Amino acid sequence: MAFGIPLGLRRLAALAMLILAAGCAGSFPPRFQETAAQAAPVPAGSARIFVYREYEPYEGAGRPYVSLNGERIGIAEPGGAIYRDVAPGTYRVTVASYAVWPFPPPPLTVKAGEVRYIKIGSLQTWASCGTMSRFTFVPMPVGEGQGQREVAGSWFYGGP
Repeated sequence: MAFGIPLGLRRLAALAMLILAAGCAGSFPPRFQETAAQAAPVPAGSARIFVYREYEPYEGAGRPYVSLNGERIGIAEPGGAIYRDVAPGTYRVTVASYAVWPFPPPPLTVKAGEVRYIKIGSLQTWASCGTMSRFTFVPMPVGEGQGQREVAGSWFYGGP
């Protein structure tokens, strides 16, 4: 008996943890780099906009809606990525948020064949009062190299 816990009980606890771990393994979508979507070319005459959010457990698990020109396109899941193929043009990317960040990014203009990346940042203490804080989500355009690296390891929540 280690620490006063019978061997049979320790084995049962270990088996229960393995079963729980196996059940959790299938609860996330695949990583983007493991999907066929990663190889899907941008359709002719369209542009592609990725929206993603890094997994930051200390920033909370809020799941805000993301919109392009006021039309909801998905949810910014912690550690997740989505993309939409859009017509060339100018888009304002917005994120549902408790507080409004006073420095919104400029509109995003895309041309046919372009791929652009928008990272959703989370600012937990932006709207805080004493011990209470609410999350402020901010869309931030990032460069192609950074966007590709960060999206590759994200869980893939969908495309067009």
